[in-house]
Amino acid sequence: MSHSRVHSSKRAALVAALGLAITGTAISSVASRNTDDRTIAMETLAQFAAADSSAAPSASASSSTSSTGSARSAASHALAQTRRALERADQARASGDHVTARHLDGLAREWADMARDSVRATEAEHRADQSQGAAASAAASVRKTQAMLETLAARRSRAEGELLQVRSASSASIPSAAVSAARLRPPSVAPAPKGSQ
Repeated sequence: MSHSRVHSSKRAALVAALGLAITGTAISSVASRNTDDRTIAMETLAQFAAADSSAAPSASASSSTSSTGSARSAASHALAQTRRALERADQARASGDHVTARHLDGLAREWADMARDSVRATEAEHRADQSQGAAASAAASVRKTQAMLETLAARRSRAEGELLQVRSASSASIPSAAVSAARLRPPSVAPAPKGSQ
């Protein structure tokens, strides 16, 4: 009996240790995910800051469309919300509320992802617009080429018709020209027979 109690207590201890290990792993993965959330949000902010500083001179030189402007506005709003969530996470951490801080880090990452996604969507839309413009230009070029080919075909057909008319007129005039030439020629005198002299 005591042997079975020892065995069951060892089993209970093993189950408890296994449960703690699983719980610890889950907690550490959540903690690392939240740490990753904060890190990713901060990296996204740094990437946008670097992109803005390098694109500032070219942005003022080029005119932006309304869709680009609205996408920049959406990205700017999302980045502002990212900064705000990170600041609130810092305040929560400073007050000892680490759970809320982790949630706010996750919120900051979501806002950062939204900013990045809005910029990517705008870039994809811009590429699609360029492709559509190139396709329209190619279609106009094809239509122009087809019109030129049709014009050339019509000219060729007219030239062939004129050539046939010239050929038929020249073949009809050859016999009459031969008759006219025969009339204009003096009659040939046949040589007199030798015996008549």
